[in-house]
Amino acid sequence: MTIITAQSNQATISNVCAREILDSRGVPTLECSLTLNNGIVVVTSVSTANSEKNSDLLELRDGDPQRMLGLGVQKAVDLINSRVGPALVGKSPLDQEEMDQALLTLDGTKNLNNLGANTTMVVSQAVLKAAALLYGWPPYYYLFKKYNLTEVLAMPTMIYGVIDGGKHGTDNLNFQEFQIIPANSLSFNRSLEMAVSLFKALGKILKEKGAIRAVGPNGGYTPNLYKNTDAFDLLNEAARTINLVIGRDAFFGTDFDANSFFHNGRYKIKDRADGYTGREWIDYLKDLNRAYGIYAFEDPFAESDLASWQTFTNEFGQNARIIGDSLTRTNVLMTENAIKEKAANTLIVKTGQVPTMTNLIEAIKTARKANWQVIVSNREGETNDDLIADLAVGVGADFGKFGPPNRGERIAKYNRLLQISDELQRITKNA
Repeated sequence: MTIITAQSNQATISNVCAREILDSRGVPTLECSLTLNNGIVVVTSVSTANSEKNSDLLELRDGDPQRMLGLGVQKAVDLINSRVGPALVGKSPLDQEEMDQALLTLDGTKNLNNLGANTTMVVSQAVLKAAALLYGWPPYYYLFKKYNLTEVLAMPTMIYGVIDGGKHGTDNLNFQEFQIIPANSLSFNRSLEMAVSLFKALGKILKEKGAIRAVGPNGGYTPNLYKNTDAFDLLNEAARTINLVIGRDAFFGTDFDANSFFHNGRYKIKDRADGYTGREWIDYLKDLNRAYGIYAFEDPFAESDLASWQTFTNEFGQNARIIGDSLTRTNVLMTENAIKEKAANTLIVKTGQVPTMTNLIEAIKTARKANWQVIVSNREGETNDDLIADLAVGVGADFGKFGPPNRGERIAKYNRLLQISDELQRITKNA
């Protein structure tokens, strides 16, 4: 790693250029190239989502039904090339906060109605990457030095989603994601080996049982099962075949996305036709924990059911991660409210839920002040950009959630983490 010099400190942005590319679902998204006047060039792309819990921010799309079913982002490309880029020319990428504020000022609306949050975020990411390269540092080290959100660089514990349901599935299950979380005593390399072995063992079991082995948009299997709990039974069976002990070597996690099955005040899932009241649902979740050792509960309640969030966190928060996504949306004000209401104990952050990297960092700071843990997560529509791997390490995230060890856009993040893990080991060895 090199230290920035007086000469490189004078480097400024000379060009910002955007183009339309496709995300992992074949949906258009934005790629941005940023060039400095010393010849440095960085490229980044922004993830997308097809979710009501995305955020209240506008994701700018063309809306032309004759092209890409209205999903194109040529308007955003034109805005970056003709308006946003020129406004940043001559400025230093080292001023991340100033650059991000300039983007928000250019838009001028609360919900990014003019530029779109996808437009501002892809440029914000490019600025961060350029600043890191200007120092001669990888992004994780730049984030570490700039924001001081962790005292020691370390690999996050990974949350591997391996079975998909809900909006990520094929109408097969109500719960959106069934996850494996290796014990945090394991190295990242060992945890990835475990996840790969389990995922392949699960595929083999599904084949033997004649079950569907298709995968969802996040890359997890979408088997046709009678009950949601059948997924945990399958995972237990797969774990045994590789001598993995659930509750010792690894734990279960679940993204319930409870908004999707909360109707008329009841949680309705295929396991019980008449559904559950809020109190009954809390008891059901506790039963799941006793039966399967679930450690992480993401969006276990509907966003509107604040009382259940509060009760569950109060009664069970010492035993598990109660994770807000729809409840917090990487939004500082929403996170502050969830903290005030004692409605969760873990924040999940996603780059696409906020307009700039500065906004994302502020959300993390807010969670840290409340002693919440932090998860850096992928989204449904990912690209091969691996910045969130550096982000998870650089901000000292407790967990990283990048999907299963399957599909290139997820593997890109894991391969980047392997590189970072190797670098950190060498740094420790030479210290």
